[in-house]
Amino acid sequence: MKLFVDRVALDLGTVTTLIYSSRRGLVVHEPSAVAVNRFTGEIIAIGRKASEMLGREPHDVEIHRPLRHGTIADLDLAERMLKHFLEPICRNRFRRIHLMATIPGSATDAERNALIEAAREAGAHRVDLVEEGLAAAFGADAVAPDGSARMIVDIGGGTTTISIVSQHGLIASETLPVAGNDMTDAIREYVQKRYDLVIGERTAEWVKIEIGSALPDGEGRTVKVYGKSLWGGGAEGVLLQSREVAEALEPVLCSLRDGIRAVVEQAPPDAAHDVCESGIVLSGGGSLLRGLDHWLSHQLQLTVIRAERPVEAVVLGSARLLENPELYKQLRVVERVAYWSRLYESALRVLEG
Repeated sequence: MKLFVDRVALDLGTVTTLIYSSRRGLVVHEPSAVAVNRFTGEIIAIGRKASEMLGREPHDVEIHRPLRHGTIADLDLAERMLKHFLEPICRNRFRRIHLMATIPGSATDAERNALIEAAREAGAHRVDLVEEGLAAAFGADAVAPDGSARMIVDIGGGTTTISIVSQHGLIASETLPVAGNDMTDAIREYVQKRYDLVIGERTAEWVKIEIGSALPDGEGRTVKVYGKSLWGGGAEGVLLQSREVAEALEPVLCSLRDGIRAVVEQAPPDAAHDVCESGIVLSGGGSLLRGLDHWLSHQLQLTVIRAERPVEAVVLGSARLLENPELYKQLRVVERVAYWSRLYESALRVLEG
């Protein structure tokens, strides 16, 4: 029967969606964005094409992100986006899709069910869930074979998941609503307050990538930033330095630092001992900020390293769980009944009512 099953791992993020197929490898790495006609509701573009319109969209187009803080906020758009992303995998109607999706530890039952429903409507025949922290740990090779505890901090676009894990499962976890998007917003707010200049989301994201740094002195880099003046409304430009970006990002980074400390305090004594010995592994797109590992190491007095493939850590970890039956059975969050069984049970309830 394995010949007719395609095992698929899904990392449905606030900013980016990644899909890994056991047969084809990484098949999707696209922005989680949908462009919709504001008058008719027609979908204009999905993924990268929709994201390219952000900040430059036509007057009759709106750009939506179906997810907020790592969970589905618009079920209809999320289903249509997922169906678009899964279409290349679901073309063979003789193959069944067994999908492993990641979910933040703070997700409610309603949010988990929304993800399962979206995946099924998109074409998956069986859907299981796994904690993001566990998936990131396995994808970043942060799980120790001797059973000792390790800490993984996955900084995504909408949320940061801070987890202490071992090969036996999740020991402690906390999901913070602070991540890469907050860094971008912090840069926009700084430029507006400091220079009375309004810049767009894409410009702030570009600044973060080009000269963003966690280190107080920055790296001595500068960029010219253009935006709209608050006073005259015309276009103006300012020279922005990396130390200014570091100043703008400090409140967000302090929130991450305090969250890590809180998780260590909640952990059992032996697990906290292991973390102090082995240090912290960073993953997720937000971990790519220059100097973040050094800044956290200085603040926490712990060894901090970045995963080899930080952006793909979660989806690669989910794929690894799917390929290891023992780990899969032990660490999955929930196993749902078959889709047709659910329909049958719903029909029975209607008839009995």
